Amino acid sequence: EEGVATPLRSIGYDGTALRHDELWLQRLMYRFPEALPLREIEPGFGRLVSVCMELPTPAGSVDNLFITASGDIAIAECKLWRNPQARREVVAQTVDYAHALIRWTHSDLEQAAWKGLRLDEPGQMESLYSLVESDSMIDELEFSDAISRNLRLGRVLLLIVGDGIHEGVESLATYLQGHAGFHFSLGLIELPVFELPDHSVVVQPRVLMRTVNVERGVVRIEEGRPLVQAPEQSTSSGSSKTRTSISKERMYETLAALDSRLPELIETFAEKAAGLGIVMDMAPRSIMFRWLGPNDRSFNVGAVTNHGQVATYTIGWGAAEVGRVDLAHDYLRALTELFGGELRQTKNVREWYVNPYPPAIVALERQDEWLALIEDYVGKLRSSIDEDEDAALP
Repeated sequence: EEGVATPLRSIGYDGTALRHDELWLQRLMYRFPEALPLREIEPGFGRLVSVCMELPTPAGSVDNLFITASGDIAIAECKLWRNPQARREVVAQTVDYAHALIRWTHSDLEQAAWKGLRLDEPGQMESLYSLVESDSMIDELEFSDAISRNLRLGRVLLLIVGDGIHEGVESLATYLQGHAGFHFSLGLIELPVFELPDHSVVVQPRVLMRTVNVERGVVRIEEGRPLVQAPEQSTSSGSSKTRTSISKERMYETLAALDSRLPELIETFAEKAAGLGIVMDMAPRSIMFRWLGPNDRSFNVGAVTNHGQVATYTIGWGAAEVGRVDLAHDYLRALTELFGGELRQTKNVREWYVNPYPPAIVALERQDEWLALIEDYVGKLRSSIDEDEDAALP
């Protein structure tokens, strides 16, 4: 009925009536991997594609295996938290799966995936690459190399999905430090289910915890076996060693191959830009810098692409939404004067851009001048938004 709110009934994962048990949850993730709030954990991963269920490994069967078009790997374990000790145990088990994968190659993973329990017709998967080919920006050889490299480094996203966590997560930090030589990220996700009046259901994903990678561990060889030691804590500042995400680490590797100075320059730029309210946001093929304005509005001020350029064509999007695309055009003109090129004025006024894209190394070597332009731009945006809000007051 219009104007009447109807509270939705929460359905527990208890294996009753509608069979919302671990198998139901496992199948839900297989059929709808987009239900996992990936962007909150690894924003640079891109779209997850389901490969199989029950992936066999030396440590046991992984509930769900996913890949992306860039060769990223994610595994998920379903767990209902009826046992107060279950959280710690399932984390340990999932990390064991990651350890089992590090000895594999792309071919090993593919062979294991063929043995996994699939919900569709057996043999339909020609190869791992065939699942992502339509989305992929790389060829099959590059994809295979990316899969093998991620396996070798332990660069795997671990997802633990269940119905909630009833204890604090502090004890996980110490446990995970012991695996710092591997580059996995961990996400704890809750997928509560609610029943609609017509008896269909809605699933509401929630990220309960996410970790970041610890940059490098210490590897020692003892009796011919590699042992990984967690990095030491910094004594000067009291903070830990540099932490990052899989997405960021992978992007920095790509950029460092173009120019070894780029990762450090980006870090310096991001640190300075944070003072202006600019955040660094990972995307599958770029590092985006955004100003977070009033009312949760986001304004792009430039992006460093995986080709080592500064992309500018989305700068006008946010400004156009608040009726000030003219300010974005002024900012783009200033960037053109600073970095060279010309201002390409497309028919869509939201998508004017600096042509050609400036080399990132050039832009970042002049980052103080760039930051001054950003400060002027966001200052004008803020004033304009404030004036509009004041005018709207009764």
